[in-house]
This record gives sequence, structure tokens and C-alpha cells, in this order.
Amino acid sequence: MIGSIRRECLNHVVVLGERQLHRILREYVSYYHTARTHLSLGKDAPDYRPVVANDNGNIVAVPMVGGLHHKYIRSRGSFQIANLTMVVDHGTSYQC
Repeated sequence: MIGSIRRECLNHVVVLGERQLHRILREYVSYYHTARTHLSLGKDAPDYRPVVANDNGNIVAVPMVGGLHHKYIRSRGSFQIANLTMVVDHGTSYQC
């Protein structure tokens, strides 16, 4: 995991202080366990993710780790995620 943190996170950000480093690492660990795929787990994440049927709406990208990585979910209509309103319309997502 140390190599992944360095390659996938810290090599792409400028850390200005200890508090920011802790926040970035906390967000990355959350991403690592909930959204990042692992080959050793059959391209699944360590934390349980339910399988969603193809007819459950459009695929929407949810920014994680400050937008460095994304989690993809299926959704219909409008929804609120971490102070960003995403509107899904005919397969296109918009940020308002």
C-alpha cells in the first residue's frame, strides 16, 4: 500500500503542511478501500460494493481525493454529493 500511496497520490500533489497531508492520506485510504479496483481481489475493492443492474440509470463520475481519482456510480436525475450538484441528462453529467 505504501507504493500505491506514493505512485497514485503523493507524486501528484504538493503538500503544504501536516494537516493537509493527513487529510489527503485519509481521503486516499477511503478511496483505496471503497472504490479502487485490486487485481488480487478479482478487480473488486476490499470493502463490499453491491452489483448494480445495467438499467439503473446513467454512469456518473464522483470525484475523490480532491478530484485526483473518481468513483463511478449509476444514478438517475439530480443528486447532491459533497457540495457538488451533479445533474444527469441523456448520459451527460454537469457540475453546477
